[in-house]
Amino acid sequence: MKEYTFFWSSKKPYSNWYPCQFTYKDIKFYNSEQAYMWEKALCFDDTETAEQILEEGSDPKRAKELGRMVVGFNDVIWNDRKFQIMYDIVLEKFRQNTTIKKKLLENSNFAEASPYDLVWGVGLSEEDPRILDEKNWTGQNLLGKVLEKVKSNFYAESYNKHTLFL
Repeated sequence: MKEYTFFWSSKKPYSNWYPCQFTYKDIKFYNSEQAYMWEKALCFDDTETAEQILEEGSDPKRAKELGRMVVGFNDVIWNDRKFQIMYDIVLEKFRQNTTIKKKLLENSNFAEASPYDLVWGVGLSEEDPRILDEKNWTGQNLLGKVLEKVKSNFYAESYNKHTLFL
């Protein structure tokens, strides 16, 4: 049976709500949720909301609330861009924080065990026994896929560094 690394709470570094400072596009962020919602506001030229997201600082819940109020939001446009934006943010989060990068590299098969999020999560909680079989997932688990891609990127970078000297 496939083993998964489940996460959802802000206590696990794979979560976008995990408190973790990093710089992205020359701006200091306190968690990846804040950076993601900031990008969402900028994507639709809502600079006022983007500024509010920066001012809110370390509260990911507030950043998400503000992200839901982005003026001019268009689901079609956002759906086309959101995965790459999340990937870019999460890559920087782990690249700049070696302790959590090590944890990322030591684990695999990431699954956001959110019973509510059908886009970034799997649609089931970690306590639900059905979560152990991917066939039961009702969510897309995009955040888990982002984490796997970030991990693969780190391995590729490491491989390329070592092969340069062969």
